[in-house]
Amino acid sequence: MVGWSHTTQQRCWNALAWIILRVARDRSVHLEEGSGQESLKIEQENRIEQELARARNEWRATVDAVCDLIILEDPQGRIVRCNKAVSALLRLDFSQLVGADLSRLFFGPEQTSPHPAFRSPRSGAIRFPGSDHWYEVTSYLLDPSAETSGWVHVVTDVTQRRLAEEQARQLTAAVDQSAEAMLLLDRFGRIEYANPAFSQLTGRSPAAVLGRCPRILRLGPQDREVWREIRRALAQGGGWQGRYTTLREDGAPAREEASVSPVRDPSGAICNYVVVGRDVTERERLEAVASAVNMMDNVGFIFSSIRHELGNPVNSIKTALSVLREQIDAFPRDTVTDYLDRTLTEIGRVEYLLKVFKTFNLFEHPRIEPVDLNRFLEDFSRLLGEDFARRGLTVTLHANAGLGAALIDPRALHQALLNLVANAGDAAEASPEPRITLSAWRREPRIYLVVGDNGHGMGPEQLAKLFRPFFTTKPHGNGLGLAIVKKLVTKMGGTVEVSSTRGTGTAVTLTLIAAAGHP
Repeated sequence: MVGWSHTTQQRCWNALAWIILRVARDRSVHLEEGSGQESLKIEQENRIEQELARARNEWRATVDAVCDLIILEDPQGRIVRCNKAVSALLRLDFSQLVGADLSRLFFGPEQTSPHPAFRSPRSGAIRFPGSDHWYEVTSYLLDPSAETSGWVHVVTDVTQRRLAEEQARQLTAAVDQSAEAMLLLDRFGRIEYANPAFSQLTGRSPAAVLGRCPRILRLGPQDREVWREIRRALAQGGGWQGRYTTLREDGAPAREEASVSPVRDPSGAICNYVVVGRDVTERERLEAVASAVNMMDNVGFIFSSIRHELGNPVNSIKTALSVLREQIDAFPRDTVTDYLDRTLTEIGRVEYLLKVFKTFNLFEHPRIEPVDLNRFLEDFSRLLGEDFARRGLTVTLHANAGLGAALIDPRALHQALLNLVANAGDAAEASPEPRITLSAWRREPRIYLVVGDNGHGMGPEQLAKLFRPFFTTKPHGNGLGLAIVKKLVTKMGGTVEVSSTRGTGTAVTLTLIAAAGHP
C-alpha cells in the first residue's frame, strides 16, 4: 500500500473521531451553561464551527494526498464521499461519484448486489473489469454494533507487490528445484538459507546448518590455502570459483566445484553471499579416463616423440659405424674399442626404450580381481626396503588396518607403484633426510593410495604437462613413467591426482575401486 499503511489509516480515523467527540463535548458543556450566557454561547458556537471547518479541510487535504483510494459507502451501497484518487482512477467528477452505486461503478452495471470485495475485511488481490492492475480492498464497518452501517474502503494498487511476490515465488521454486547446492550467507558468512540439493549433496539438513559458518561445519574446501584465496577474492569485491577437495558427513573425500558471489544492496554495500556448488568427483574420474584415452589416441604426437627418442641413438650408432668402416685400418686398437663402446651404449639405450614401450602395453587387458591391499602393500614395501636403504632413502608405510580388498590387477598396480616410488626416490635423493611415504585408507566406495616424497617438488607449469608422454623433469628421464601409471590405473577404473609444492615435495594419489563384500 503506497504511502498509506494500516497504522496510518487508524491514526487518521482516530483523529477524526477525536475531533467529533471534542465538538460534541463542547456542545454539551455549552447547553449545560444555560441561556443566561448568550455572548459566551455565540462565541463557543463560532469557535466550534471554525474547528469543524478546519478539521474538514485538514481531513480532505489528508485523504486527497493519499495515493490509495478511500471511499465512504452508506448502508445502501452508495458513495457518500471519496478522495481524489478515486476520481483520477475512474476519470469521473465528484458530482458523478457521490450517490453512485459503489459495486456497479467498479464491477459494471450487471453487478446488482454489493460485491464481496467490499464486504470482507481484506479482499486479497483482485482485478477490476477493464484494468490490468491488481488491487486489494480493505474494508471497515463504521458502526459494527448497528444493524445497518456504512463502510469505509481503502483500495490499494498492489500490482508491483504482486509482481515482486510472483518473481520471488518463481525464484524460490527455481532455487529449491535446482540440482546444484545453493547457500545464502549473511555478510558475516553465516548460513541463512540452504536449498534441498545442499542436503542431498552434504547429507545435512538446513535446520542443522542455519546460523552457522560453513568452515566451522567443515563444509567446503579442506585446504586452508583455498579458503585464503576465497577470502582474498571477496575482500577485493569480486567473486571466486574453482574446484577443491572436501569431506562428506561420513568422512569420505569428494571433489566439488563451487562459486562464491557477493550480493549488493541498492547502495552498493555487500549484504549477502551466494554459494553454488556441485559434486564433480565422478565427473573428474570420467574426465581423467577420457583424458587418458585421448592421450593414448594421439598417435601422431607419440610416434613423433618415439622417432626422436630412437632417432638420436640410431644416428649416433650410424655415425660411429660409418667412421669405423672408413678408418678401421688407420685407427689404433684403443680408438676402435672406444667407438665400439659408444655404439654398444647407444644400443643399450634403444633396448631400454623398447622395454619401456613393452611395459606401456603390458597390461592392455588387465585381469581385475579382489586383492587384499594390506598384504599387497606390506609385500611391496619389503621389496623396496633393502634397495632404497642402500641409497639412503627411508620408506614408511602408513596403511589403515582393515583396508580390505580393491578391484585391481596386482601386476598392473605393482608396476604403477614401482614407477611412482622410482620417481619419488629420484626427487627426494637430494634432500638432507630423503624419505618416501606410502599411505592408504578406505572411504567407501573407494580406496586411496598416496605415494609422497620430500623432494624438490614442482610448479604449476610442470604439473600441467606431467602426464604428457615423453615430458620429463629429470635430466635423463624418458617421460613415460607417469603416462604408464595413468594408463594402468585408468584401465582398473581408478584415477591419478598429483599435488606438488616447489621446495616441499610431491604426493601422487591413486583412487581405486573398493571390492564390495570385502571390508
